[in-house]
Amino acid sequence: MKYKIEILGYEHTVELRPKIGGGGRSVLGLQAIEIDSLLCPAQIDSTLIHEVIEQVNAHLALGLDEIQISGLEAGIYSFLRAGGIDLGDVLKNQNK
Repeated sequence: MKYKIEILGYEHTVELRPKIGGGGRSVLGLQAIEIDSLLCPAQIDSTLIHEVIEQVNAHLALGLDEIQISGLEAGIYSFLRAGGIDLGDVLKNQNK
């Protein structure tokens, strides 16, 4: 399944499909995010956050390393979960 999201004014595609190595990846030159659809919903949410941070890092040339990105992802994921925000709903609403 493919979705379109906006990050920093740029349109990105998010594609959920099976058997993507590592759970997910950002294709920076194509403004694309791929996530393994076989992950559980919580892992999909966490991976989406991680890959969005990867895209922001690239667009703004922040120079964040993988440990920093993973730390930000964990904090943002925890915040969203505590607030009852479901990223699956966010993706669905982007395509209305």
